[in-house]
Amino acid sequence: MIHAREWEVESPSVLVPSSASVVWRVAVWGLVLAPAVLLSPLLLLGGPFAEAWWRHALWAVQACGPVMTKLGQWAACRPDLFPRTACRRLEGLQRRARTHSWHASVAAVGALGEEIEIERAPVGSGVAAQVHRGRFRGRAVAVKVVHPGFKSALETDLRALEALAGILQPWARWPDPKGAVEQFGDSLRRSASMRLEANALHRLRANAAPGIVVPRPILADEDVLVESFEPGEPLSRILDDVDSLSTSARRHVARRGLRCLLKMLFLDNLAHGDMHAGNLLIRPTGDLDEGDFDLVLLDAGLVVELNNRDHRNFLDLFSAVPRMRRPRRLCF
Repeated sequence: MIHAREWEVESPSVLVPSSASVVWRVAVWGLVLAPAVLLSPLLLLGGPFAEAWWRHALWAVQACGPVMTKLGQWAACRPDLFPRTACRRLEGLQRRARTHSWHASVAAVGALGEEIEIERAPVGSGVAAQVHRGRFRGRAVAVKVVHPGFKSALETDLRALEALAGILQPWARWPDPKGAVEQFGDSLRRSASMRLEANALHRLRANAAPGIVVPRPILADEDVLVESFEPGEPLSRILDDVDSLSTSARRHVARRGLRCLLKMLFLDNLAHGDMHAGNLLIRPTGDLDEGDFDLVLLDAGLVVELNNRDHRNFLDLFSAVPRMRRPRRLCF
C-alpha cells in the first residue's frame, strides 16, 4: 500500500496466457458475435426488430471480454468514423458496464489493511474497475476496485487480438495492425494499475486550472484506489436532456472542457486520455448560465505524455497551421 505523494510509477506486470486459452477466446468471439452479424438485416426493419438487435449486440460485445468492450466504447466516441445512430447506441457500454460482487470489493479493500467502509451498490463501473462510495477516517471517499480476473482476461484478449492482427499484417501496409494492438494493449494495462492512476491524479491535480477539479488520491495498491469523493452530475446524463440547458450554459460547458483539453495538450504535456462524457461531472457552484460550475475529471487510468522532442514537434506543427506555412523545424 502507498500513501499520497509516494505513488510508484513502475510499469504493470504482464501475465502470459496459455495458447489453449487464446484459441478458446477466438472461438468464443466467433460464436458470440456470429448471431449479431447474421441478424444484422433486422436493422433495416427498424422498430422493435432493430431494438432487439441492439440489445443483443451490446450484450455480445460485453460477453466477448474487456478488449471488445473497450473497442466498443472507443467507437462510441468516433461519430466521424461510424454512423451517429450506432455511436449513440454504443454509449451504453460507457454507462452500463458489468459489475462484480460487493463481497469481492470488500476482500480487495481489506488487503489495504485500513478501516474503510464501502456501500454495497457501486456508483459507477467501467471495463477495468468499479467505484463504490465509502468512508475513510470520517471522510467521504470513492473506492475504485479492479474487477476480479480482469487482468488475466485482458491478457488473453490481447493475445487473441495480436493473433488476428498477425494474420492481417501481410496485407496491411498502413496502419500497422500489430503495432496498433501493442499500443492499445499497453494503454489498457496501464489503466488497470491503480498505482499508476494515483500517480496520474496527483500530477493532473497539480496542473489543474481554476474551475477544473481532479480527485485527490489517498491510498492505493495495484488493485484498489481510494480517492476523494467528488459529487456532480455526469455530463453523459446532462447530454441526454441537453435541450434543458440554455444556450449560454452549453457554451460555458463546452468552452471549459475545450480550454481544459488544450491546456493539457499544449502547456502541461500531460493529457487525460479518456475524456468521454461518462468521465466528466458538472458541479454547479452558482448560476450555470454565468459559468459558475466546476468540471470534474474522473478516471485518470489513461494519460498521454510526449517526450520532449515529440512535444516540440507537436507545438511547431500546430503553431504553423494558423500561419499556413511549414513548421520551423521538426526533430527526428
